Amino acid sequence: MLRVLVNQYQPRKPELLLKALPQEEIKAILSQEVQPDAIKFVCLSPEEILQKVHYSWLKPEIEKWPSPIREMIVLSLPEPQISKLLPLCGTSAGMSPSSSSLTKKFMLSQFYAKLGYKEILPAACLPISPLSPLIEWKKERLIELLDLLSMYDLVAEVRQMIDKNQVMRLQNALSPLQRIFLRSLLPQKEKVTGTPLKLKDWNGVPQQLQQLLQKRGIARIGKALCGQHPDFLWHLTHILDIGRGNLIASCYSTNSFPGVTPALVQQVVNVMNFLNHKE
Repeated sequence: MLRVLVNQYQPRKPELLLKALPQEEIKAILSQEVQPDAIKFVCLSPEEILQKVHYSWLKPEIEKWPSPIREMIVLSLPEPQISKLLPLCGTSAGMSPSSSSLTKKFMLSQFYAKLGYKEILPAACLPISPLSPLIEWKKERLIELLDLLSMYDLVAEVRQMIDKNQVMRLQNALSPLQRIFLRSLLPQKEKVTGTPLKLKDWNGVPQQLQQLLQKRGIARIGKALCGQHPDFLWHLTHILDIGRGNLIASCYSTNSFPGVTPALVQQVVNVMNFLNHKE
């Protein structure tokens, strides 16, 4: 956040604003890269922030409120989340959608204050990294990324397959995008190997394979995020549903792992480039 303020108010001689700080802290602040227009995103409204949060993260928080209040909270949320969360309201009459905007803003501010999201840095104020574009992606696109990232696990198994029937069953269980990306990996040398998938135990049901693969994709991106700012993790996981988000968070560490994390980051970037090229 300090870097954002320095860029805004003293871009030419940033040391003047930071001269009261120890030299080590000044160097750390000035070494951070943030978006040039980040100051515009410092004071986002609760509605603007919650628009990007998947409704499943809000559900357990809404359930903590008394039944008569729940509908009032739900109807104060951004439109995409209302239909998903209205079933929590039961038969309570609550507040009608035609209630005043002032009332909705009040209810939203009360609910937002309880969430603890105020402590999270705005996405635009986070240090820039090769993975930064991910927190602007939609949930569906992130899930595509997870599905393709798992091909780095699958390719090691495919190289060892000699049964053509097994290879055919595997190909049929994959999506067209997965097949294309998998073929692109076959000539490459694997830099980070995971534990074997044990496909010999696979029963041939495509859904079971996809569930297994997505878990591997989740583990890879969770490890790739190690060393990233904790609030970057928050933004990314809250675009996804709470189940996938918590699984990714369970693989995360504030410290990166030399030799492993950079290789995994590059794999994520490779998938990002592949999906961008697809468009």
